[in-house]
Amino acid sequence: MWVFFTFIVLVILVLALINLKLKDDGYLNPYSSKKPLSQTEAKFYRVLIEALPECLILPQVQLSSFIEVDGSIARGANFYKYFNPIAQQSVDYLICLKDFTIVAAVELDDKSHLSAKAIERDNKKDRSLAAASIKLIRWHAESMPSIEEVRATFTVTTHDKHVDSNKLNEAQQSYFNKNEIGARVLLKQGLIKTLPPVIGIIVVLALLQHLPSILANSMQKQITAPSLSAASIQQLAEKQQRELFQQAQQKAIEGSKKQQELAAKEEAVQQVASQADIESRKAKAWEKYYQPSLECRSNYSLVTCGNEYARSKKQFDQDWNQGKID
Repeated sequence: MWVFFTFIVLVILVLALINLKLKDDGYLNPYSSKKPLSQTEAKFYRVLIEALPECLILPQVQLSSFIEVDGSIARGANFYKYFNPIAQQSVDYLICLKDFTIVAAVELDDKSHLSAKAIERDNKKDRSLAAASIKLIRWHAESMPSIEEVRATFTVTTHDKHVDSNKLNEAQQSYFNKNEIGARVLLKQGLIKTLPPVIGIIVVLALLQHLPSILANSMQKQITAPSLSAASIQQLAEKQQRELFQQAQQKAIEGSKKQQELAAKEEAVQQVASQADIESRKAKAWEKYYQPSLECRSNYSLVTCGNEYARSKKQFDQDWNQGKID
């Protein structure tokens, strides 16, 4: 009897000690560290590092870290309607230039992307990135590209139109600069094209209109000074006239330069918008094109389903580039 009682007491004491170790100030802390990348993700990370030495490779980046919701458009409850999806998703790798200008996002898909829910999540991610004009590149873990294939991919190709990735990112940077929101509105209305020349013409006309009175006042002041001769007054008037015309000419040149810069920005914005539209249509076309087999829907075999996915994606890309899919 005493032995049994002693055993019960010891069990209670042991459980109490275990419970104390699990608690810290009354709260459980069931956490432990782990590597941020899986073995496959780490392997592909090293491929990206070697293929793109001029870029920064940022792994496992949350969408809300590099995509923002325009608060001037989505306010109140609407803001969180658009913010929550990007706060709950991430990309496997974000490729940036050294100044953190975004080049593209990269996803390394595996068998976990074959379920219906996973496909729906991927489609939402595709649409969010396309709306932000960020190129998304998807590769499959079973057909991981080589260093040379990665380098070749980062020359952005849209059918037969080649766009240098640096130019694309310059366009993205100017398009999403908050300080140019008003400029984008004017670009859409077609006003910025004509504004600088009009201002330059107005300035020139105003200077020409007031030139006689300016010269007359200046000459009158100089005449009252006994130390100046008529020839000196004439030279002074001519000098002032030349200076005024030079100022007017400089204003006109500056206005022309601004017009060219704004026209270039408008063209870049249109290129980015066109690229985003194509990427969005391609994502929707892939969603309709790829239908996993019944075997892959019920049994997510890494080799079988991964190869099926890779073959379908390769065939889809070929058909898309040949214009067979719209």
